Amino acid sequence: MAYQADTARTERDTAIMAADQEVLAISNTADADAEAYLLSVDATVQNMEWATYSEKHAYADVKDILGLNNQELTQFVWLDTINYWARGSKQRYSLTSPSSLTA
Repeated sequence: MAYQADTARTERDTAIMAADQEVLAISNTADADAEAYLLSVDATVQNMEWATYSEKHAYADVKDILGLNNQELTQFVWLDTINYWARGSKQRYSLTSPSSLTA
């Protein structure tokens, strides 16, 4: 009888340890998945920040090189954007070129 009780306790303790190990494995997997997701989001945010920074400075350089004011630069950017998105359209847009570009 004592042998059976010892065997039952051992089986119970083994089952508890196995369950504890399974909980630990699930927790570790969840932690790793969360960390991977956070790193991915952080990388995406850094890429967006770099792209925004680069675009801002590129537009400032174009503005300075061509001698445009803010309104003229905005018009050219707007036209370029419309041109890109309306590639198949028959609609055409135009604006007066700044005198600094036609002289």
